[in-house]
Amino acid sequence: MVSTVAPPSTLALLGGSPLHPQPWPDWPVWDGREEEAVLRALRSGHWGRLTGPEAAAFESEFATFQECRYGVATPCGTTALKLALLALGIQAGDEVIVPPYTFVATVGAVIQCNAVPVFVDIHPDSYCLDPARVAEAITPKTRAIIAVHLGGMPADLDALCAFGIPVIEDASHAHGSVYKGRKVGGIGALGCFSFQASKNLNCGEGGIVLTNDEALYKKVRAESEWGAGSNGQILGSNFRMTELQAALLRAQLTRLPEQAARRDANGKTLDTLLAQVPGIRPLPRATLGCYVHGYHLYSFRYDEAVWELPRATFIRAMRAEGIPVDPGYASPLYDWPVFAHKHFGPWDASRGGFAAPGVHRANCPVMERVSHHEGCWIKQSALLAESQEVHLIAEATHKIWNNRDVLATFQG
Repeated sequence: MVSTVAPPSTLALLGGSPLHPQPWPDWPVWDGREEEAVLRALRSGHWGRLTGPEAAAFESEFATFQECRYGVATPCGTTALKLALLALGIQAGDEVIVPPYTFVATVGAVIQCNAVPVFVDIHPDSYCLDPARVAEAITPKTRAIIAVHLGGMPADLDALCAFGIPVIEDASHAHGSVYKGRKVGGIGALGCFSFQASKNLNCGEGGIVLTNDEALYKKVRAESEWGAGSNGQILGSNFRMTELQAALLRAQLTRLPEQAARRDANGKTLDTLLAQVPGIRPLPRATLGCYVHGYHLYSFRYDEAVWELPRATFIRAMRAEGIPVDPGYASPLYDWPVFAHKHFGPWDASRGGFAAPGVHRANCPVMERVSHHEGCWIKQSALLAESQEVHLIAEATHKIWNNRDVLATFQG
């Protein structure tokens, strides 16, 4: 009798058994600590920052964790970026250098300050801003650089800060990341973090601006509290974090050191294992000054020419094996209709100075390759798994490599 059971080497996409059929770790992680914290804030009757202690306590605790002097907690990461730009005095028509490989909020905050985002290409080893390309993009109108620590990989802050232009660190992915011995967030003029639901430290929605500059801190505080402390010199708005958000974050912060250490260790293991697979190249963190990687995303490079398979087919095969691989930001921001057609609403100065999409495509060849062919990532919760599960990620990659000829003819 002929067996109908597929051999273990058969790809799950072709009828075999997946290497990782069980779920990956749930996110977020919570227990009685979070319940107690939220109930403490609830029962206090002080639900706003103006009368409660939680937001102020969290600002101090998180700033200390990131080795910064000052923190201003906000409703979300986007408002943190807007406050940082406003504190630097960004005016209508000013240029702000940004990477195209980032979440839309990085660029949206610039536009909503009526400034002009200038897309600059990323470095092939870090997927963060390439300082050499930044040097070419600086003009007399350049007023700030937003350095996104993509996935938790620190940008080249030494080179970016050397231009003498204020650097805002978009550290939304980089809780606990360490660049050349210093935690990110306090190396540039200002650092912005997000606490949105997917982030490594989260309360559903939330953010914070960090700085070591007292004058900038006072401006951020004034901009976030209708000009408080500015003697009527700053209009500001209301960008305060609630007490319930802050209480939840204080509880979550107690988990972050252990979680960050586990992600960092598993990421190093995965670097070693995936480097042994042809056509798979982990980002070389050690050579980029990344002492500790926050790993909101574990990114690696997929070489379609070596595999002779489109990235989409590889990712589909990996996901069938139970490995949660995504193509990353598969469309550069400058190709989004809102940017391609300058649908910027009332922000006329942003629209007037923004370059056409074709200009960006010509100036961002690395972005084009990463976005359309090369980039792959795995989200942070998978790196909270046990070490043996992380080994299965590499095992699945080997399995697909060994079956790539069969997979090349797959039409399902």
